[in-house]
Amino acid sequence: MPVRTHISRRRPQKFYKNGFPPERNGLSALQEEKLKEFRESFVEGFQETPLNEKIWSFFFYFYMFCFAFLRDFVVKLGLVTINEPKEYKNEDFAPLFTDAENRFWRVFYIPISWGFNIPISSTPAAEEAVKKNGLACCSSRHEFGSFTLHNELEALVARYVGKPAAMVFGMGFATNSTNIPTLVGPKDLIISDELNHRSLATGARLSGAEIKVFKHNNMKSLESVLRESVLTGNPRTRRPWEKILIIVEGVYSMEGSVLRLPEVVALKKKYKAFLYLDEAHSIGAVGPKGRGVTDHFGVDPADVDIMMGTFTKSFGAAGGYIAATQEIIDHIRGSSHSAVYASSMSPPVAMQILSSMKIIMGEDGTDEGKKRLAAFAENTRGFFRAMAERKIAAVAICFPAVTNLTQCRIRICLSAKHTRQMLDEILNAIDEIGDLIGAKQLRK
Repeated sequence: MPVRTHISRRRPQKFYKNGFPPERNGLSALQEEKLKEFRESFVEGFQETPLNEKIWSFFFYFYMFCFAFLRDFVVKLGLVTINEPKEYKNEDFAPLFTDAENRFWRVFYIPISWGFNIPISSTPAAEEAVKKNGLACCSSRHEFGSFTLHNELEALVARYVGKPAAMVFGMGFATNSTNIPTLVGPKDLIISDELNHRSLATGARLSGAEIKVFKHNNMKSLESVLRESVLTGNPRTRRPWEKILIIVEGVYSMEGSVLRLPEVVALKKKYKAFLYLDEAHSIGAVGPKGRGVTDHFGVDPADVDIMMGTFTKSFGAAGGYIAATQEIIDHIRGSSHSAVYASSMSPPVAMQILSSMKIIMGEDGTDEGKKRLAAFAENTRGFFRAMAERKIAAVAICFPAVTNLTQCRIRICLSAKHTRQMLDEILNAIDEIGDLIGAKQLRK
């Protein structure tokens, strides 16, 4: 059992209630003017699923479940024999799956997975790391799992995102779920976007903090929740919250919406809250230098208290990171469950991230990273422009990954290596499928 160091002990209160001292509150006149320009120029719109599509979707689910019930009934009568895995010798135990879960798995998930869960792999440029350090560390960061490679990667990540310090973890989901509990506790408040990733929701629940939710990317809703929370305080103690933590994503994974970061920062300063930014889907892809939504909007990284991201998208690897002040990172090192119990990041994975990040930063001696960022941006604009011109609404990720039964979708991940010919082939295929299944419901 590791001994809690002085770093993790509560320090004397230096700040005013719920956040920052007065000199860091509010915005200057110039910042207010820039924020006003941003609000006027930022346009984001989502189309609701058409009523007729909702009706047909529910009819489809109803039909499939009726068919599944009828099939199971016939099997129970012994009229039909099917070859599928069953649970044996568990009469005295609860079943692993309920009938409804098992039925959904068989009727919906497995058929969809045949079409979409096709593994795609690549070979990381990490052969030397394997030869030097092996395939795994076989220990946690608190024991023998910290290599020079990890320290080098953490220094590079901190420099890449513009924060004083960073810490890397072997799993992206665990980066959120095991570290949020180290930052807030029962006397604190978390204000979370309603469409935040499951890892953020899990970490928030494990923390024991009070959780309030605001409407997706809606700044009026966020301000309303903040104002009410500051005015009323903790309902159990009738005292102000010790900390208020706003948790948001840079780019939301299922919706593709971009966080209104300048407005969130303004509200965070106004109400003396802290900001936790998840850049799992924006780091390495968004912004002129590929450094996420702070780079995209020109926001000072110092205005974001905790920056989190993963290496599974733009860097072609695995794991995640948290970047913040040196004091916060030291606290996480001393109290994070991932640092204590989980095996540290595999050396070849760390080397893959180092190589990818140096290419994006231009520190490999070439301009390959700059070219790829430009190509990726052009591919994204061209692809979705062409999608809009063809009036295509593509659909494929289903419940429970998407919480609404009528808002299933396909998530298309573009790459700088895609050529225009490849994109045209994809669009032609989607165009044909859209005609076949009647999915072209996009309105102007």
